[in-house]
Amino acid sequence: MSRILVAKMNAMIEYKGRRIVVKKGSTTAREDHDVVKEHPELWEAQKVHFETKADPEPVKETKPVETTTAVPGERRTVSPSAAPTRRGRRSASTSKGDDGK
Repeated sequence: MSRILVAKMNAMIEYKGRRIVVKKGSTTAREDHDVVKEHPELWEAQKVHFETKADPEPVKETKPVETTTAVPGERRTVSPSAAPTRRGRRSASTSKGDDGK
């Protein structure tokens, strides 16, 4: 892809049978475009005010993340100590009175 150029002066030009207004500092075109080839005196390289680094830092490898949701058809085992309990409910053995009735 070619560089982007910006108009360095205001001008009224004819391009493909139409009048075109070129505004200094606002109108842009690719350097290989016909309008630039026909009117090279109007264009200059666009100044970049906020440049990115030329060579971005490489992405650091990370450890794989454990999935928290099983994929369809996947079976998982849960240890008894890790099994969730429902709060506010008593098991059958504790719901009876002290006399076991």
